[in-house]
Amino acid sequence: MDDERTGLDPDVEKQVDQRLLRTALEQMRRGRDQMMREVADDLLEGRVALADIGNSAEVAQALRVSVRRYKDWRENIAEEDFQALMTRVGSQVEMVRRQVEQDRDHG
Repeated sequence: MDDERTGLDPDVEKQVDQRLLRTALEQMRRGRDQMMREVADDLLEGRVALADIGNSAEVAQALRVSVRRYKDWRENIAEEDFQALMTRVGSQVEMVRRQVEQDRDHG
């Protein structure tokens, strides 16, 4: 059933979110920050729940560093480059959404 506000199927959107989160965690696991690699690995391997990582001071510090890096990157990227990136990201999300819907319809 579609959400009346968005026109999107909540079950499909939940699966899209899960796939995108898994992809992001897999990328984090290959990243340069040791703490974030460990957090991603723990989450992907089921050793810790996503809700539990917010209670870790070490994770909080690693997240602060990552947010600072993102903020610096965002402040230094040209707006047209940022918009182009957002368009590509939107296309990738839409591709995942179509794949989830296709999987649901054929599986």
